[in-house]
Amino acid sequence: MFRNPLFKSIDELFTLLVMMANTVSALASSCGDTVTVRTGDTLSHITSRCGVTVNEILRANRNITNPDLSHPGQIIRIG
Repeated sequence: MFRNPLFKSIDELFTLLVMMANTVSALASSCGDTVTVRTGDTLSHITSRCGVTVNEILRANRNITNPDLSHPGQIIRIG
């Protein structure tokens, strides 16, 4: 498909990155679609437990305006 080896390498790298991104997305759901906040939980605890980032949680939960505040029983969407 590509005659220039550089373009072939770039294409292979892009393909690998897409495959890795899909794998990370699959792993990110290790907690399921939602998490119920437990006493003492912070977003950092939840991200460590579920394999996602705070930014991913914030994007999925536009209602969270202060990432430092959560309360037991609160349901948080993951990713």
